[in-house]
Amino acid sequence: MTELTLDSVRSIIEKYGALQHPAEALNLIRFLAQSPPTLIIEVGVWRGGNAALLKTFFPEARLIGVDVLGTDSSEEDFVSACHDIGCTSTLRDVVDEFGI
Repeated sequence: MTELTLDSVRSIIEKYGALQHPAEALNLIRFLAQSPPTLIIEVGVWRGGNAALLKTFFPEARLIGVDVLGTDSSEEDFVSACHDIGCTSTLRDVVDEFGI
């Protein structure tokens, strides 16, 4: 398992493009670790950064992510816009890597 430090959280956030501040994410993970979740439901996963972060620290938890692209947006538009703002992975990359 990945060591839980501010640097490790920051590294995962940078790798997957999560939008949470590293210290905020670290506090959330510490709180959840007191009673590790078996199920995590994330509504609004966007590109999957927070889902990847949570799955890294809670690999045994079942993670369900829900999001909706606008009806006038194709997945290609979404991925293109995502890369335009500098994200390092797409939701598809996170799904493929973590099997979620």
